[in-house]
Amino acid sequence: MPRTQTQWFDRTAFATPASGHWGNAGRGIIEGPGYIIFSLGLQKTVHLERLGAITVVASFHNVLNHTNLGEPTGGGTPLGGQTTVNNVNGGTITGTAIFPPAGSARTGQMGLRWSW
Repeated sequence: MPRTQTQWFDRTAFATPASGHWGNAGRGIIEGPGYIIFSLGLQKTVHLERLGAITVVASFHNVLNHTNLGEPTGGGTPLGGQTTVNNVNGGTITGTAIFPPAGSARTGQMGLRWSW
């Protein structure tokens, strides 16, 4: 089964246990999407004979501009909480990653330094 944003795991693979019994699905059996963050930094120093040195610095975060998906829901709540079995909304991804660096767009900055 392909893992898509609308169906990260097969909701029909789980059944409601008999009344008064616990289910047999283990903890942590469903993994969410991974994170891809590629940052890049460049630096070049040019030495000038009597004027010192000029350094050009550039750094970029999330260079590939890859969207990092958040955790799939378990029927209304993220998978950290309880999962409702056979819920029509279970297994959908509704947002991006929780921590800001993973969900942010490509950013960059440049700097110039003159040392004499």
